[in-house]
Amino acid sequence: ELNEMLRKGVGSDLTKRNLRRAPTQKLTADNARGAKLTAKDTNVNYVVSRAAVLPPMVTLDATSEASVQEQLRDILVEHRVRLIDLFREWDDNGDGALQKQELRHAVAALGYDAPKADVDSLFEALDVDGSGMIEFSELKHALSDRGIKEAKRASKARNSRNVAKVEALSSDTAGSGGETFEVGMRQNAMERDAADLDNDNKLDFGEFCAMVRDREEGEHTDADLRARFEALDADGSGKVDMAEYLHFSLKDALQRSSQRVVDLFRAWDEDRSGSVDKKEFYKAVRALGFHVERADSDAVFDSLDADRSGSLEYAELNEMLRKGVGSDLTKRNLRRAPTQKLTADNARGAKLTAKDTNVNYVVSRAAVLPPMVTLDATSEASVQEQLRDILVEHRVRLIDLFREWDDNGDGALQKQELRHAVAALGYDAPKADVDSLFEALDVDGSGMIEFSELKHALSDRGIKEAKRASKARNSRNVAKVEALSSDTAGSGGETFEVGMRQNAMERDAADLDNDNKLDFGEFCAMVRDREEGEHTDADLRARFEALDADGSGKVDMAEYLHFSLKDALQRSSQRVVDLFRAWDEDRSGSVDKKEFYKAVRALGFHVERADSDAVFDSLDADRSGSLEYAELNEMLR
Repeated sequence: ELNEMLRKGVGSDLTKRNLRRAPTQKLTADNARGAKLTAKDTNVNYVVSRAAVLPPMVTLDATSEASVQEQLRDILVEHRVRLIDLFREWDDNGDGALQKQELRHAVAALGYDAPKADVDSLFEALDVDGSGMIEFSELKHALSDRGIKEAKRASKARNSRNVAKVEALSSDTAGSGGETFEVGMRQNAMERDAADLDNDNKLDFGEFCAMVRDREEGEHTDADLRARFEALDADGSGKVDMAEYLHFSLKDALQRSSQRVVDLFRAWDEDRSGSVDKKEFYKAVRALGFHVERADSDAVFDSLDADRSGSLEYAELNEMLRKGVGSDLTKRNLRRAPTQKLTADNARGAKLTAKDTNVNYVVSRAAVLPPMVTLDATSEASVQEQLRDILVEHRVRLIDLFREWDDNGDGALQKQELRHAVAALGYDAPKADVDSLFEALDVDGSGMIEFSELKHALSDRGIKEAKRASKARNSRNVAKVEALSSDTAGSGGETFEVGMRQNAMERDAADLDNDNKLDFGEFCAMVRDREEGEHTDADLRARFEALDADGSGKVDMAEYLHFSLKDALQRSSQRVVDLFRAWDEDRSGSVDKKEFYKAVRALGFHVERADSDAVFDSLDADRSGSLEYAELNEMLR
């Protein structure tokens, strides 16, 4: 399906000519026998800058009060140099993006005498999406008036921090517990996930009672539990939803940790702007083990944002997280009982882990599985299936097994802990196989397995998903590939990724009004900049209308992306099958919308999900909601 859709229509002369890069523009490429094999030197389609774009006397001043961004913007204006030409000159390997080493070389060539750490900090500031490379759109934004204003605000916020601000918040005292805030949050998330038996992402009164009685020693009357439940159920719905539980957990983990609000605030304020926005808050919450939806995170953010400014200041966050924690009810809510520490190692030589130093940490009641229980590496049943059957057979709760495996007590399983756990169960398999199991269970790619991920993996749905993925991997054969004789490699010398990055860069450079669309004038300027020869208005109009599928008078992001997929494929030496295998991350034999969106973003197109989905739907000929290889091949051809 994917092959079919990407091949569709590429035979027309109009499509072949659209926005092609002219080989006669290769003025600075090195074609000597000893030249490095980079995109600039091997790719006939690669467009380099017209010449060395800045005169040799131009320099950046590391001692200037003006930022590097401001100096670069002024230099470009003064010398009438286009940003795209400077970018191409800096892009030494011609892949359409700047690596850290390329930025170091570029600023060094401009005489920027600053420590390597400062240049690396500049790189990280420009690499907004954290991809490890600076794309043209990121550099364009950084040198725009808006980007420079944002950088100034961030710098001002960093420089204006002083002792008075911290001293003024005498109420920001460390909690009384012995665990870190992160461990407390992960424990709270784990215990909520374990109690949510019907998987509706909420706790009803029965699930809440079971959780409290499992966590705390002593008797709990129904009246006491009802009062505590209603204190959490802020909207009176009869269930504690994720937003309500998250709000409580932030206060609870802070109270039981040895950290202050200022410690959390500094960690959450990633851009050092002096405030935390919704995106930063959501990212922080997800990193703390709460797999919340954005709506739930935003609801908690709004409840903490007392002045409704759309951002959280330090003083505001401190006040809101301290609010109400003095009440006996709040202090008691879901506290972890120290009397449950039955298996912690308190000997003189014990390791300093959360299990052994944190009075609040709840461990499993005892060794949860009898010694004769083993996992069979030769069985046809997967590890997930065997574990599920073992838990049922021996009436063991998953949360107790998880706590036993969580050797350092941080509320998550590291790769080493999983290796130890399965080895203790006699699972005799190569290290690579165990690591593959870890990666399959670590769904969000965080480098650790959280309880919710293990719970899902051992559920009926999780096991069915694993079986489907395994079946798809095992069922691939040569016949499928042989049937698609139309899937031939393109004629160009560049990779598909480089072609896509070049297309994205040229579109961003041409979009002068930054409306994320190309009007006819911008389109004409882009074509004339990229291609040698004369271009009549009639010719350009025909090409523009071929791209403007909806006849709106502008080529929007979805229309340009659709074209670029076909264009980059035609000019590359790759086949659709190569793209398909890279995009099909879960090896299911088809590409879904999420995988497609992720692939497009990785190719340098900073598209909105709606634009990506629109292109996906245009390629999904059978409207199945997924792209098959044959379908994609036909549509891209």
